Amino acid sequence: MSPENEVNALTQQALDSINAAPVEAAQDEPDAQTNRESFEREKQNAELDSFKQDTGERKKHARNIFILTCAWVTAVFALLMLQGFGGLYVWHFHLTDSIVLTAIGSTTANIVGVFLIVARYFFPKKKL
Repeated sequence: MSPENEVNALTQQALDSINAAPVEAAQDEPDAQTNRESFEREKQNAELDSFKQDTGERKKHARNIFILTCAWVTAVFALLMLQGFGGLYVWHFHLTDSIVLTAIGSTTANIVGVFLIVARYFFPKKKL
């Protein structure tokens, strides 16, 4: 027998055995296990989407808080420079010592406070 005929004979035998095997009835309705797995998969996808959205929002808000903090520090620095140089000899600028100390103290407290709020938001305590 030639190799071609052998292959054809084996192929025909395989097809005959497939056709001769009884076909089990397929279930149209998914069983409880399949439904549970489907719901778990959907839940995991929803949690992943939520995590991605949270991460994007955190980046956006962190950037905005950083810009606000930089602007705040720059404004206080400008205030201190004007106080120190007296208005750059163009016009007279003077604040009392209590106002200068309040500006420095409140700026320091606000920067530390914003930092703590952002750090707690970015790194929340894990739930056990």
